[in-house]
Amino acid sequence: MKSFFYIEFDKDTLHPGETSDYIKSLQDRLKYLGYYSGPSSGYFDTLTETAVIAFQKSYSLTADGLPGWKTKNKLYHP
Repeated sequence: MKSFFYIEFDKDTLHPGETSDYIKSLQDRLKYLGYYSGPSSGYFDTLTETAVIAFQKSYSLTADGLPGWKTKNKLYHP
């Protein structure tokens, strides 16, 4: 079984409209950090995108709603 950390970094960038275990992992992490309150469904919906943008803004990252490498790095090493 892959660890939570490994799953999150296994894919370069996640995009709205996609469904995957990577996105479920992202939602779980954002929920843990207090940025996401929706279900961890694995579907990258507008709630997920809004949570990513809020997280990115709080760390002065480019707030584009796309959890690329820099965003994912901050998710696990704030």
